[in-house]
Amino acid sequence: MRSYMNRMRSFGLLIASVLIVSILFSPVPVYAQTGTLEVTFEGPSGAPERDVRVTIMQMSANKGNNKRTDAAGLAVFDKTNNGAYRVVGRKDGFAPALYEVAIVNNGKTSVTLKLTAGADRKLYFEDKALESRANVLLDEGTRAMEEGGAVEAENLIAQSLDIMPFAADTLYYYGMAQLRQMKFEEATESFKKSADIANSMLLALPKPKPMGVGGPGGGAPKPGGGAPKPGGPGGPGGGPPKPNPQDRQRMVFEMLASNAEQQIAAMPLLKADVAYETKRYDEAIVLYDEAVKANPQNPIVYSNRALALAQAGRNDEAIASVNRALELNPGDERAGQVKKAVEAFIENAAREMENARIKQANDILNEGNKLLDTDASAALKKFEEANTLTDEKQSVIWRQVGRAQAKLQQDQQAVAAFRKAIDLAAEDQVESYQMSLAQYYLDAKKPEEALDVVVAGSKNPEQRLMDLYTKGKNNPDSMAFSTAALERVVQLNPSNIDAAYELGQVYYMDRKDSQAMELLTRYVENGKDAGKVDTAKDLLTVLGNRNKPKP
Repeated sequence: MRSYMNRMRSFGLLIASVLIVSILFSPVPVYAQTGTLEVTFEGPSGAPERDVRVTIMQMSANKGNNKRTDAAGLAVFDKTNNGAYRVVGRKDGFAPALYEVAIVNNGKTSVTLKLTAGADRKLYFEDKALESRANVLLDEGTRAMEEGGAVEAENLIAQSLDIMPFAADTLYYYGMAQLRQMKFEEATESFKKSADIANSMLLALPKPKPMGVGGPGGGAPKPGGGAPKPGGPGGPGGGPPKPNPQDRQRMVFEMLASNAEQQIAAMPLLKADVAYETKRYDEAIVLYDEAVKANPQNPIVYSNRALALAQAGRNDEAIASVNRALELNPGDERAGQVKKAVEAFIENAAREMENARIKQANDILNEGNKLLDTDASAALKKFEEANTLTDEKQSVIWRQVGRAQAKLQQDQQAVAAFRKAIDLAAEDQVESYQMSLAQYYLDAKKPEEALDVVVAGSKNPEQRLMDLYTKGKNNPDSMAFSTAALERVVQLNPSNIDAAYELGQVYYMDRKDSQAMELLTRYVENGKDAGKVDTAKDLLTVLGNRNKPKP
């Protein structure tokens, strides 16, 4: 007998508070039905091995039927009662070969064993000390696992399996020790073996009989029995009927099979989580897809998959995956947090990507700027490359495209590029970009077109022009443009006496005497500033003297 309760609680096997027997079961009942068990033995080379003494025995027995293999390495056991069998093969010069849980169930069952060189020895069911040693090793292994020593646990449990290689529970714990070391393939194999053996044993056990109201198999209470006495049906202290050994065996194997299969089903998710944590996002996505197929109703799978998809830049799929998690469990707080995290990640990733593109574009733009004065064609290629990187949405790049095209005398393209730069410019930068196009027109000796650009879209064109004049009137390089701006003001609003006064002074300095006299006279007649009126009069006097016919 062995108590599994604590061990199973520690590693995820849910079990009632009962003592469960080991794989050394109580006797399997003899059925009326029979079948055939065919056993084939191979030697180390894989060739059939004759004269092997083959013993088959039910799992609860120490004795059974014996036969020797023929030239084909085959021993056939006809009319064998249905049940679970142990198969042992022995031959001088070879270690004993063991196969457990060969199920005979009416038809023919075939098993193949391979001999290896070695000496004969007792097997665990032939020596109780060996079985006890296997149990001790398993207990030590599970304790080591509880204390975090997965490597030590695997070692100890492997030694237990050397003694009892077909113990379903030992294989399960072996898989758990491997899983804790992230040995996913080895763990999966151990869980599969555990589930296969447990399911095989369930096939061999008789189905439990239905429990009647009057007790096991009792059916309805007999007439005249009266009310049940306190303590349970049928008598004092009776309680529910105790499970018999076969029922307990069935319970253990059902739980072993179920939990091992659940571990196998969870393996893709576990592997995917590890791939995600180690930033192997594409691999993680493939594994999460497998986990979805294995458990399509698990919201955690979809949530974790969403994170991997977001990291891989598959944003639409990431949102769809986390939304599926919320569909499966609308109140899932974790899925809601994952959705917020995915959305924030997508936003940050897009921002970082945009910033990286802009930085790259700026580097290329600077390369073009260095070439602009010496090789406008090469500079234009750089500007166009930078423009492509930013989806043609950067006004500063369009302005440089226009400047390069202007140098290459691609006039129409240059004007279009300058205007694109103006259209894309922030509101507080529009005037700066307008001035770039205006300068292009000024260089082309087209001051009127330059002024049209400057006042375009202005809420107060007159004030805009006056500002231009004020800013450039003392700068020899911009004097001509400033004068043109002032002339445009006077044309737009002849009643602007202050503009007339300023323009009159400019004409006076440029010796445009007739225009100067007209504008200054207008200010003397209509101006409000006494100082300016006096200045205008003085200038008119000078003009009058300057234009007197010489004697």
